[in-house]
Amino acid sequence: MNLFIDTSTLVKRYIDEIGSSNLNRYFEIANDVFISQITKIEYTSALTRRKNENSIDNYNFKIALNKLLIDYNYFSIIDFSREIERLAFDFILNYNLRSIDSIQLAYAYLCKTDYFLTSDKNFIMQHNQF
Repeated sequence: MNLFIDTSTLVKRYIDEIGSSNLNRYFEIANDVFISQITKIEYTSALTRRKNENSIDNYNFKIALNKLLIDYNYFSIIDFSREIERLAFDFILNYNLRSIDSIQLAYAYLCKTDYFLTSDKNFIMQHNQF
């Protein structure tokens, strides 16, 4: 089984929260895990925001960031391309997606993976037609 994981879900791999155990089960049975080229940047931004909001302390921030950087070498990382740009543009026009959501979905679409995992409640609630 091949997975595409967006950043909202990948955070659950390194910070224990609701859904973390389910995600870990997916990792146990996955043949390949795909992420987008923007995931490291988006992940670091999400962690930094949590640290600044005091929902994680500096120690856990460093651990979560280092764990991603170690695992980063094992993910299949898809480079940004004109095809990603075109698909993201079309997703915005046709489905009123936010820019980052449209980019992540374009990556997932091109990977043709078995599952696209997201924990973004706004994306799921507003765009369940995919």
